[in-house]
Amino acid sequence: GKQKFHTSSTTESCTIGVWSTLDENQRTLILDTEGRLGLSQNDNIRNRLLLKILCVSDIVIYRTKAPKLPNDMFQFLSDASNAFLKYFRK
Repeated sequence: GKQKFHTSSTTESCTIGVWSTLDENQRTLILDTEGRLGLSQNDNIRNRLLLKILCVSDIVIYRTKAPKLPNDMFQFLSDASNAFLKYFRK
């Protein structure tokens, strides 16, 4: 399909913050973030940004060129899951 966002052929991030596009035919809002290895200097800012995206998303695709998911990403997802269960469980 048609490219929605600029991507990099290297492992270097090329997104700052959140980019979005609306696919009206599919009735889908697509959000792209800089991810865990983004250009923002502060880890806390990147984590808060990713948590916000997780909160508003039905589906999350975590794309990485690494052969396996880094331990810090497992820890982040675990923390996010625990926070969700603590604050949003009925």
